[in-house]
Amino acid sequence: MAKKPATTDKVSFSSTEPIPTVRADNVLPSDVKLDENTIKQIDFLSNIARPSFSTASDGRRRYDQEWLGRNLFWRGYQFSRYLPQTQTIVLATRQSARVPVNLTAAYMRSIRNQVTSFRPKFEVLPTVPNSESANNQARYAQRLLDYYFDKLKLKMKIKETIIQALMYSIGGPWQVVYDDKKGEINVWLLDPFDFYMDPLAEDPNEASYMIKAVRRPLGEVVNNPDYNTMARREITSGDSKLAASPQKQFMIQTTRIVPSRPGGNSPTLILYEGYFRRYRDDTGKPYTVKCVWGESNSVPLSYEEIDEEDFDFIVYRGDITPKEPYGESWIKHVMPINRVINTLESSALEYNTRVAKGRIVVDRDSGVRAIHNVHGEIISKNRGSQIAALDMPPLSISVPQQIERMVSFGEDISGVHAATLGRLP
Repeated sequence: MAKKPATTDKVSFSSTEPIPTVRADNVLPSDVKLDENTIKQIDFLSNIARPSFSTASDGRRRYDQEWLGRNLFWRGYQFSRYLPQTQTIVLATRQSARVPVNLTAAYMRSIRNQVTSFRPKFEVLPTVPNSESANNQARYAQRLLDYYFDKLKLKMKIKETIIQALMYSIGGPWQVVYDDKKGEINVWLLDPFDFYMDPLAEDPNEASYMIKAVRRPLGEVVNNPDYNTMARREITSGDSKLAASPQKQFMIQTTRIVPSRPGGNSPTLILYEGYFRRYRDDTGKPYTVKCVWGESNSVPLSYEEIDEEDFDFIVYRGDITPKEPYGESWIKHVMPINRVINTLESSALEYNTRVAKGRIVVDRDSGVRAIHNVHGEIISKNRGSQIAALDMPPLSISVPQQIERMVSFGEDISGVHAATLGRLP
Protein backbone atom coordinates (compact mmCIF):
# COMPACT_ATOMS: atom_id res chain seq x y z
CA MET A 1 0.00 0.00 0.00
CA ALA A 2 1.21 3.48 -0.76
CA LYS A 3 2.95 5.42 1.97
CA LYS A 4 0.71 7.51 4.15
CA PRO A 5 1.04 11.21 3.35
CA ALA A 6 2.63 13.51 5.88
CA THR A 7 0.49 15.79 8.02
CA THR A 8 -0.11 19.19 6.55
CA ASP A 9 1.20 22.38 8.07
CA LYS A 10 -0.79 23.96 10.86
CA VAL A 11 -2.93 26.96 10.04
CA SER A 12 -3.67 29.56 12.68
CA PHE A 13 -6.31 32.27 12.58
CA SER A 14 -7.35 35.07 14.87
CA SER A 15 -10.65 35.38 16.68
CA THR A 16 -12.39 38.44 17.99
CA GLU A 17 -13.78 36.54 20.99
CA PRO A 18 -11.67 35.11 23.82
CA ILE A 19 -12.35 31.41 23.39
CA PRO A 20 -10.80 28.86 25.77
CA THR A 21 -8.36 26.42 24.22
CA VAL A 22 -8.89 22.66 24.22
CA ARG A 23 -6.55 19.85 25.10
CA ALA A 24 -5.00 17.55 22.54
CA ASP A 25 -7.50 14.77 23.40
CA ASN A 26 -10.41 16.99 22.27
CA VAL A 27 -11.81 17.29 25.79
CA LEU A 28 -12.71 20.73 27.09
CA PRO A 29 -11.04 21.82 30.35
CA SER A 30 -13.14 21.41 33.45
CA ASP A 31 -13.08 25.14 34.27
CA VAL A 32 -14.84 26.10 31.00
CA LYS A 33 -18.44 27.17 31.58
CA LEU A 34 -20.85 25.95 28.93
CA ASP A 35 -24.50 26.72 28.46
CA GLU A 36 -27.16 24.04 28.36
CA ASN A 37 -27.47 24.07 24.58
CA THR A 38 -23.72 23.55 24.07
CA ILE A 39 -23.69 20.69 26.57
CA LYS A 40 -26.55 19.09 24.65
CA GLN A 41 -24.64 19.36 21.39
CA ILE A 42 -21.45 17.91 22.91
CA ASP A 43 -23.43 15.00 24.33
CA PHE A 44 -25.08 14.34 20.96
CA LEU A 45 -21.74 14.33 19.13
CA SER A 46 -19.97 12.04 21.57
CA ASN A 47 -22.82 9.61 22.31
CA ILE A 48 -24.78 9.46 19.04
CA ALA A 49 -23.01 10.99 16.02
CA ARG A 50 -19.51 9.53 16.41
CA PRO A 51 -20.65 6.02 17.50
CA SER A 52 -23.13 5.93 14.62
CA PHE A 53 -20.40 6.68 12.09
CA SER A 54 -18.10 4.09 13.66
CA THR A 55 -20.86 1.46 13.45
CA ALA A 56 -21.68 2.31 9.84
CA SER A 57 -18.00 2.29 8.87
CA ASP A 58 -17.42 -1.13 10.44
CA GLY A 59 -20.54 -2.51 8.75
CA ARG A 60 -19.38 -1.22 5.36
CA ARG A 61 -15.81 -2.50 5.56
CA ARG A 62 -16.47 -5.72 3.64
CA TYR A 63 -18.26 -3.86 0.88
CA ASP A 64 -15.44 -1.32 0.62
CA GLN A 65 -12.92 -4.09 0.02
CA GLU A 66 -15.10 -5.62 -2.71
CA TRP A 67 -15.77 -2.21 -4.27
CA LEU A 68 -12.04 -1.51 -4.45
CA GLY A 69 -11.38 -4.72 -6.38
CA ARG A 70 -14.29 -4.07 -8.75
CA ASN A 71 -13.20 -0.50 -9.41
CA LEU A 72 -9.65 -1.57 -10.23
CA PHE A 73 -10.98 -4.32 -12.50
CA TRP A 74 -13.15 -1.81 -14.37
CA ARG A 75 -10.16 0.52 -14.78
CA GLY A 76 -8.17 -2.26 -16.46
CA TYR A 77 -6.13 -3.67 -13.54
CA GLN A 78 -7.63 -7.10 -14.18
CA PHE A 79 -4.71 -9.16 -12.86
CA SER A 80 -4.45 -7.41 -9.49
CA ARG A 81 -4.14 -9.61 -6.40
CA TYR A 82 -4.77 -8.89 -2.73
CA LEU A 83 -2.01 -9.99 -0.33
CA PRO A 84 -3.53 -10.53 3.14
CA GLN A 85 -0.07 -10.88 4.75
CA THR A 86 0.89 -7.30 3.93
CA GLN A 87 -2.65 -5.98 3.30
CA THR A 88 -1.61 -4.61 -0.07
CA ILE A 89 -2.73 -5.10 -3.66
CA VAL A 90 -0.37 -6.11 -6.46
CA LEU A 91 -1.68 -4.44 -9.62
CA ALA A 92 0.35 -6.42 -12.21
CA THR A 93 3.05 -9.04 -12.64
CA ARG A 94 5.81 -9.53 -15.21
CA GLN A 95 6.22 -13.28 -14.87
CA SER A 96 4.29 -14.06 -18.06
CA ALA A 97 2.48 -12.33 -20.91
CA ARG A 98 -1.05 -11.40 -19.91
CA VAL A 99 -3.72 -9.72 -21.99
CA PRO A 100 -6.55 -7.86 -20.22
CA VAL A 101 -9.56 -7.91 -22.56
CA ASN A 102 -11.73 -5.34 -20.81
CA LEU A 103 -15.13 -6.49 -22.01
CA THR A 104 -16.63 -5.43 -18.68
CA ALA A 105 -16.00 -1.75 -19.43
CA ALA A 106 -17.42 -2.20 -22.95
CA TYR A 107 -20.60 -3.80 -21.58
CA MET A 108 -20.99 -1.04 -19.00
CA ARG A 109 -20.53 1.63 -21.65
CA SER A 110 -23.20 0.02 -23.86
CA ILE A 111 -25.70 -0.20 -21.03
CA ARG A 112 -24.97 3.34 -19.85
CA ASN A 113 -25.36 4.82 -23.33
CA GLN A 114 -28.62 2.97 -23.88
CA VAL A 115 -30.09 4.03 -20.54
CA THR A 116 -29.11 7.67 -21.00
CA SER A 117 -29.96 8.00 -24.70
CA PHE A 118 -32.76 10.47 -24.08
CA ARG A 119 -33.41 14.18 -24.05
CA PRO A 120 -36.34 14.76 -21.71
CA LYS A 121 -38.86 17.45 -22.38
CA PHE A 122 -40.82 18.46 -19.33
CA GLU A 123 -44.54 19.10 -19.60
CA VAL A 124 -46.42 20.86 -16.80
CA LEU A 125 -50.23 20.87 -16.75
CA PRO A 126 -52.05 23.91 -15.37
CA THR A 127 -53.88 23.57 -12.07
CA VAL A 128 -56.96 25.25 -13.58
CA PRO A 129 -57.53 24.17 -17.21
CA ASN A 130 -59.44 27.25 -18.37
CA SER A 131 -57.40 29.87 -16.52
CA GLU A 132 -54.99 32.01 -18.54
CA SER A 133 -52.78 32.75 -15.54
CA ALA A 134 -52.57 29.03 -14.66
CA ASN A 135 -51.54 28.23 -18.25
CA ASN A 136 -48.83 30.90 -18.08
CA GLN A 137 -47.55 29.53 -14.77
CA ALA A 138 -47.43 26.04 -16.26
CA ARG A 139 -45.38 27.24 -19.23
CA TYR A 140 -42.98 29.10 -16.92
CA ALA A 141 -42.61 26.00 -14.72
CA GLN A 142 -41.89 23.89 -17.78
CA ARG A 143 -39.16 26.25 -18.93
CA LEU A 144 -37.75 26.35 -15.40
CA LEU A 145 -37.44 22.55 -15.30
CA ASP A 146 -35.70 22.53 -18.69
CA TYR A 147 -33.35 25.21 -17.40
CA TYR A 148 -32.45 23.27 -14.24
CA PHE A 149 -31.89 20.06 -16.22
CA ASP A 150 -29.19 21.82 -18.23
CA LYS A 151 -27.79 24.02 -15.47
CA LEU A 152 -27.39 21.21 -12.93
CA LYS A 153 -25.93 18.91 -15.63
CA LEU A 154 -28.35 16.18 -14.68
CA LYS A 155 -27.63 14.06 -17.76
CA MET A 156 -23.96 13.76 -16.82
CA LYS A 157 -24.94 12.99 -13.22
CA ILE A 158 -27.28 10.26 -14.47
CA LYS A 159 -24.45 8.71 -16.53
CA GLU A 160 -22.15 8.67 -13.51
CA THR A 161 -24.93 7.27 -11.31
CA ILE A 162 -25.49 4.38 -13.73
CA ILE A 163 -21.77 3.51 -13.66
CA GLN A 164 -21.80 3.58 -9.85
CA ALA A 165 -24.91 1.40 -9.69
CA LEU A 166 -23.46 -1.21 -12.05
CA MET A 167 -20.23 -1.31 -10.06
CA TYR A 168 -21.34 -0.92 -6.43
CA SER A 169 -25.06 -1.89 -6.64
CA ILE A 170 -26.02 1.63 -5.50
CA GLY A 171 -25.71 4.87 -7.41
CA GLY A 172 -25.01 8.21 -5.89
CA PRO A 173 -26.57 9.09 -3.64
CA TRP A 174 -27.85 12.43 -4.80
CA GLN A 175 -28.15 15.16 -2.19
CA VAL A 176 -30.84 17.63 -3.17
CA VAL A 177 -30.66 20.89 -1.19
CA TYR A 178 -32.06 24.38 -1.44
CA ASP A 179 -29.62 27.28 -1.18
CA ASP A 180 -31.32 30.01 0.85
CA LYS A 181 -28.68 32.60 -0.05
CA LYS A 182 -28.89 32.09 -3.82
CA GLY A 183 -32.50 30.99 -3.89
CA GLU A 184 -31.73 28.00 -6.11
CA ILE A 185 -31.73 24.22 -5.96
CA ASN A 186 -28.46 22.26 -5.92
CA VAL A 187 -27.97 18.57 -6.70
CA TRP A 188 -24.72 16.99 -5.50
CA LEU A 189 -23.60 13.55 -6.66
CA LEU A 190 -21.70 11.74 -3.90
CA ASP A 191 -19.28 8.85 -4.07
CA PRO A 192 -20.67 5.65 -2.47
CA PHE A 193 -17.35 5.36 -0.60
CA ASP A 194 -18.13 8.70 1.11
CA PHE A 195 -21.70 7.83 2.09
CA TYR A 196 -22.60 5.84 5.20
CA MET A 197 -26.01 4.79 6.45
CA ASP A 198 -27.58 2.65 9.14
CA PRO A 199 -26.27 -0.91 8.50
CA LEU A 200 -29.33 -2.44 10.19
CA ALA A 201 -31.78 -0.77 7.80
CA GLU A 202 -33.42 -3.11 5.30
CA ASP A 203 -34.09 -0.23 2.91
CA PRO A 204 -32.24 3.09 2.46
CA ASN A 205 -35.49 4.98 3.04
CA GLU A 206 -35.82 3.31 6.45
CA ALA A 207 -32.31 4.22 7.67
CA SER A 208 -32.29 6.01 11.01
CA TYR A 209 -29.23 8.02 10.02
CA MET A 210 -27.14 8.90 6.98
CA ILE A 211 -23.65 10.41 7.07
CA LYS A 212 -21.48 11.79 4.30
CA ALA A 213 -17.73 12.22 4.82
CA VAL A 214 -16.11 14.47 2.22
CA ARG A 215 -12.78 16.28 2.00
CA ARG A 216 -13.07 20.05 2.24
CA PRO A 217 -10.47 22.89 2.26
CA LEU A 218 -9.37 23.90 5.74
CA GLY A 219 -9.94 27.60 5.09
CA GLU A 220 -13.53 26.96 4.04
CA VAL A 221 -14.23 25.36 7.41
CA VAL A 222 -12.39 27.61 9.84
CA ASN A 223 -13.59 30.81 8.15
CA ASN A 224 -17.22 29.78 7.78
CA PRO A 225 -19.29 32.17 9.95
CA ASP A 226 -22.19 29.69 10.00
CA TYR A 227 -20.14 27.22 12.07
CA ASN A 228 -19.76 27.30 15.84
CA THR A 229 -16.90 29.59 16.89
CA MET A 230 -15.65 27.30 19.63
CA ALA A 231 -15.70 24.32 17.28
CA ARG A 232 -13.75 26.26 14.66
CA ARG A 233 -11.11 27.11 17.23
CA GLU A 234 -10.61 23.40 17.92
CA ILE A 235 -9.44 22.81 14.33
CA THR A 236 -5.80 23.92 14.19
CA SER A 237 -4.45 21.94 11.23
CA GLY A 238 -5.41 19.97 8.18
CA ASP A 239 -5.86 16.23 7.94
CA SER A 240 -3.45 13.84 6.23
CA LYS A 241 -6.26 11.51 5.18
CA LEU A 242 -7.50 11.70 1.61
CA ALA A 243 -10.79 9.93 2.37
CA ALA A 244 -12.69 8.50 5.31
CA SER A 245 -12.58 5.04 3.74
CA PRO A 246 -9.09 3.44 3.74
CA GLN A 247 -9.96 1.61 0.51
CA LYS A 248 -10.83 4.84 -1.28
CA GLN A 249 -7.63 6.45 -0.02
CA PHE A 250 -5.62 3.54 -1.41
CA MET A 251 -7.43 3.85 -4.74
CA ILE A 252 -6.68 7.59 -4.91
CA GLN A 253 -3.01 7.01 -4.16
CA THR A 254 -2.85 4.21 -6.74
CA THR A 255 -4.70 5.72 -9.69
CA ARG A 256 -3.86 9.41 -9.31
CA ILE A 257 -0.72 11.50 -8.97
CA VAL A 258 -0.79 12.55 -5.33
CA PRO A 259 1.94 14.89 -3.99
CA SER A 260 3.95 13.84 -0.98
CA ARG A 261 2.40 16.69 0.98
CA PRO A 262 -1.25 16.72 -0.16
CA GLY A 263 -2.78 20.16 -0.06
CA GLY A 264 0.52 22.04 0.24
CA ASN A 265 -0.47 25.59 1.01
CA SER A 266 -4.16 24.56 0.84
CA PRO A 267 -4.59 21.85 3.51
CA THR A 268 -7.81 19.87 3.71
CA LEU A 269 -9.70 17.84 6.27
CA ILE A 270 -12.46 15.24 6.34
CA LEU A 271 -15.78 16.84 7.24
CA TYR A 272 -18.63 14.66 8.50
CA GLU A 273 -22.21 15.75 7.88
CA GLY A 274 -24.79 13.50 9.48
CA TYR A 275 -28.58 13.42 9.44
CA PHE A 276 -30.22 11.55 12.31
CA ARG A 277 -33.91 10.76 12.73
CA ARG A 278 -35.05 11.44 16.29
CA TYR A 279 -38.41 11.59 18.06
CA ARG A 280 -39.89 14.23 20.34
CA ASP A 281 -40.18 13.25 23.98
CA ASP A 282 -43.56 14.92 24.45
CA THR A 283 -45.36 14.18 21.17
CA GLY A 284 -43.35 11.31 19.68
CA LYS A 285 -43.22 13.05 16.29
CA PRO A 286 -40.09 12.42 14.22
CA TYR A 287 -37.62 15.17 13.40
CA THR A 288 -34.14 15.33 11.91
CA VAL A 289 -30.93 16.43 13.59
CA LYS A 290 -28.24 17.74 11.25
CA CYS A 291 -24.79 17.55 12.84
CA VAL A 292 -21.47 18.55 11.22
CA TRP A 293 -18.10 17.82 12.81
CA GLY A 294 -14.43 17.14 12.15
CA GLU A 295 -11.93 14.67 13.57
CA SER A 296 -10.63 17.12 16.17
CA ASN A 297 -14.00 18.47 17.32
CA SER A 298 -15.56 17.89 20.71
CA VAL A 299 -18.17 20.56 19.92
CA PRO A 300 -20.13 20.17 16.66
CA LEU A 301 -19.39 22.70 13.97
CA SER A 302 -23.10 22.83 13.24
CA TYR A 303 -26.12 21.46 15.08
CA GLU A 304 -29.62 21.97 13.76
CA GLU A 305 -32.98 20.39 14.49
CA ILE A 306 -35.23 20.21 11.41
CA ASP A 307 -38.95 19.47 11.61
CA GLU A 308 -38.80 16.99 8.73
CA GLU A 309 -38.66 13.22 8.73
CA ASP A 310 -37.14 12.61 5.29
CA PHE A 311 -33.46 13.10 4.54
CA ASP A 312 -31.96 15.07 1.64
CA PHE A 313 -30.39 11.97 0.07
CA ILE A 314 -31.77 9.94 -2.84
CA VAL A 315 -30.16 6.52 -3.34
CA TYR A 316 -30.48 4.72 -6.67
CA ARG A 317 -30.41 0.93 -6.30
CA GLY A 318 -29.01 -0.68 -9.43
CA ASP A 319 -29.14 -4.24 -8.10
CA ILE A 320 -31.84 -5.17 -5.61
CA THR A 321 -31.33 -7.78 -2.91
CA PRO A 322 -34.48 -8.18 -0.78
CA LYS A 323 -34.21 -6.73 2.70
CA GLU A 324 -30.64 -5.49 2.21
CA PRO A 325 -29.55 -1.90 1.50
CA TYR A 326 -26.65 -3.06 -0.71
CA GLY A 327 -27.06 -5.57 -3.54
CA GLU A 328 -24.56 -7.97 -5.06
CA SER A 329 -23.94 -5.56 -8.00
CA TRP A 330 -23.98 -6.23 -11.75
CA ILE A 331 -20.22 -6.34 -12.21
CA LYS A 332 -19.75 -9.12 -9.65
CA HIS A 333 -21.29 -11.70 -12.03
CA VAL A 334 -19.47 -10.44 -15.15
CA MET A 335 -15.95 -10.36 -13.72
CA PRO A 336 -15.46 -14.19 -13.54
CA ILE A 337 -16.36 -14.52 -17.24
CA ASN A 338 -13.95 -11.72 -18.13
CA ARG A 339 -11.17 -13.39 -16.10
CA VAL A 340 -11.61 -16.65 -18.03
CA ILE A 341 -11.39 -14.76 -21.33
CA ASN A 342 -8.24 -13.01 -20.13
CA THR A 343 -6.65 -16.36 -19.25
CA LEU A 344 -7.52 -17.91 -22.61
CA GLU A 345 -6.35 -14.90 -24.62
CA SER A 346 -3.12 -14.79 -22.61
CA SER A 347 -2.60 -18.49 -23.36
CA ALA A 348 -3.08 -17.86 -27.10
CA LEU A 349 -0.67 -14.92 -26.99
CA GLU A 350 1.97 -16.97 -25.19
CA TYR A 351 1.61 -19.70 -27.82
CA ASN A 352 2.09 -17.20 -30.67
CA THR A 353 5.09 -15.49 -29.05
CA ARG A 354 6.93 -18.63 -27.93
CA VAL A 355 5.78 -21.80 -29.64
CA ALA A 356 4.73 -20.47 -33.07
CA LYS A 357 8.17 -18.92 -33.69
CA GLY A 358 9.68 -22.39 -33.64
CA ARG A 359 12.01 -24.23 -31.28
CA ILE A 360 15.42 -25.65 -32.27
CA VAL A 361 17.41 -28.43 -30.55
CA VAL A 362 21.18 -27.83 -30.56
CA ASP A 363 23.95 -30.03 -29.05
CA ARG A 364 25.92 -28.44 -26.22
CA ASP A 365 29.23 -28.71 -28.09
CA SER A 366 27.82 -27.83 -31.52
CA GLY A 367 29.65 -24.48 -31.62
CA VAL A 368 26.43 -22.60 -32.47
CA ARG A 369 26.26 -19.34 -30.56
CA ALA A 370 22.98 -17.85 -31.77
CA ILE A 371 20.25 -18.45 -34.30
CA HIS A 372 18.48 -15.27 -35.37
CA ASN A 373 15.86 -17.05 -37.47
CA VAL A 374 16.50 -14.74 -40.43
CA HIS A 375 15.80 -15.86 -44.00
CA GLY A 376 19.07 -16.86 -45.74
CA GLU A 377 21.09 -16.93 -42.48
CA ILE A 378 24.25 -19.10 -42.53
CA ILE A 379 24.73 -21.11 -39.33
CA SER A 380 28.16 -22.49 -38.50
CA LYS A 381 28.45 -25.62 -36.35
CA ASN A 382 31.06 -28.20 -35.36
CA ARG A 383 31.42 -31.33 -37.46
CA GLY A 384 29.20 -34.16 -36.24
CA SER A 385 26.86 -32.03 -34.13
CA GLN A 386 23.15 -32.06 -34.75
CA ILE A 387 20.78 -29.08 -35.21
CA ALA A 388 17.09 -29.90 -35.64
CA ALA A 389 13.83 -28.00 -35.41
CA LEU A 390 11.13 -29.43 -33.17
CA ASP A 391 7.74 -30.07 -34.63
CA MET A 392 5.41 -27.21 -33.71
CA PRO A 393 2.32 -28.50 -31.91
CA PRO A 394 -0.87 -26.76 -33.00
CA LEU A 395 -2.86 -24.59 -30.65
CA SER A 396 -5.69 -26.60 -29.15
CA ILE A 397 -8.96 -25.97 -30.94
CA SER A 398 -10.68 -25.85 -27.56
CA VAL A 399 -9.09 -22.45 -26.82
CA PRO A 400 -10.93 -20.40 -29.48
CA GLN A 401 -14.08 -22.43 -28.85
CA GLN A 402 -13.90 -21.68 -25.14
CA ILE A 403 -13.34 -17.99 -25.87
CA GLU A 404 -16.40 -17.92 -28.10
CA ARG A 405 -18.51 -19.59 -25.41
CA MET A 406 -17.28 -17.21 -22.73
CA VAL A 407 -18.09 -14.17 -24.86
CA SER A 408 -21.59 -15.54 -25.39
CA PHE A 409 -21.97 -16.20 -21.66
CA GLY A 410 -20.74 -12.69 -20.87
CA GLU A 411 -23.32 -11.10 -23.15
CA ASP A 412 -26.09 -13.22 -21.65
CA ILE A 413 -25.13 -12.66 -18.01
CA SER A 414 -24.45 -8.94 -18.41
CA GLY A 415 -27.77 -8.36 -20.15
CA VAL A 416 -26.09 -6.31 -22.84
CA HIS A 417 -28.54 -7.71 -25.43
CA ALA A 418 -31.20 -5.32 -24.18
CA ALA A 419 -28.84 -2.39 -24.71
CA THR A 420 -27.58 -3.46 -28.15
CA LEU A 421 -30.94 -4.90 -29.32
CA GLY A 422 -29.34 -8.22 -30.14
CA ARG A 423 -26.05 -10.06 -29.99
CA LEU A 424 -22.96 -7.98 -30.55
CA PRO A 425 -21.43 -8.52 -34.02
